[in-house]
Amino acid sequence: MNELQISLLAIGGAIVAGIYGFNRWQERKLKRRAEEVFKSDHDDVLLDEPRSEAPEPVVERPGRIEPTFGGDEPSFTPEPVEEPVYSEPSAEFETAPLPEEPAPVAAMPPAEPKMGAATAGEIDYIARLQAQSPIAAASLEDAMRASATFGKPVSWRGLNSRSGTWEDVAQAGPEETFSELAIALQLVDRQGAIPVHSLEMFCDAIQNAAADLGLTADCPDVQPAADRAAALDRVCAEADVLIGINVIPAGGAAIPATKVRAFAEAAGMKLADDGAFYYRNDDGVALYSLCNLDSEPFTAESIKTLSTHGVTLLLDVPKTPGGARVFDQMLAQARQMASALGGLVVDDNRRPFTDAGAEAIRSQLKDIYLHMDGMDIPAGGPLAARLFS
Repeated sequence: MNELQISLLAIGGAIVAGIYGFNRWQERKLKRRAEEVFKSDHDDVLLDEPRSEAPEPVVERPGRIEPTFGGDEPSFTPEPVEEPVYSEPSAEFETAPLPEEPAPVAAMPPAEPKMGAATAGEIDYIARLQAQSPIAAASLEDAMRASATFGKPVSWRGLNSRSGTWEDVAQAGPEETFSELAIALQLVDRQGAIPVHSLEMFCDAIQNAAADLGLTADCPDVQPAADRAAALDRVCAEADVLIGINVIPAGGAAIPATKVRAFAEAAGMKLADDGAFYYRNDDGVALYSLCNLDSEPFTAESIKTLSTHGVTLLLDVPKTPGGARVFDQMLAQARQMASALGGLVVDDNRRPFTDAGAEAIRSQLKDIYLHMDGMDIPAGGPLAARLFS
């Protein structure tokens, strides 16, 4: 190699080393900026992970994908549960008693108490409209329809110019007038967090409506709300668990659906339009459901001739108050049903549902409810119902 080639190689090596060093410097700089932006000197009850010495959770839910237990422990069934209305039950089987109710957990206080928990709080992005003179509810109908197209629930609340109280505009009479409006777009639900571009489009819609109606709009910066939505979605995913217990025939023969219905109704469960039976508490909250293990849903007509190769009892953990007690009741019902129908209680892999597996689930439930209480989102409460809808 001559001197020119050696010089060119040296220059090329110096350029590569310089680019590498510049990239490393940029990476450290961005990391420091991120730490400064997200650093907080106090605990955030919604976003911080609760510190608990409870056992390592049995279930891990990265990306909202339900895993299964290993060994002889039961698996979970990741199906969403609807909560409709039912028919009247009959009485043929004994209902497993529900253990004593624990002391209720207080719901998360709203960020803006004067508006009420329905719109205020960390799970909403709130835009405001101010009116120089009171505006009638009837004038807001087009704006309300336009704001409800962004994939998440939207609520309009207004400060009634006559009563001086905050009201649901959708429920107000057309002649009611409001001097101030708060439009809340929910940031997170079971489908995930709202993206920043949807928040930007929502703000545009609100500002356009304000211009058309002669109102003054105040839309906060959307990026902090989008960041909050993403963080809240991550912590909610850890609590988004559905527990399933299956009852199948012991000998492999199908079970007449009429027997399933007789057991479910005697246990206080009612058939819903989605093809599942639901057990509710005195407040009307669905605690668990029973559905066909086969693909065909139960209906009032199909039950007369249908046979099934098994049923599944489901517990929607974050939407169920007192989940550990409800799990014990659901397990008791499954075992009672298996005994009555000559079946077996199994997990999703058709392995026997053991006492060890049940204890593992109880431990997991304890961790989940501690986690939700730490976020001030008690299971089965109104905030949980919104976040896990």
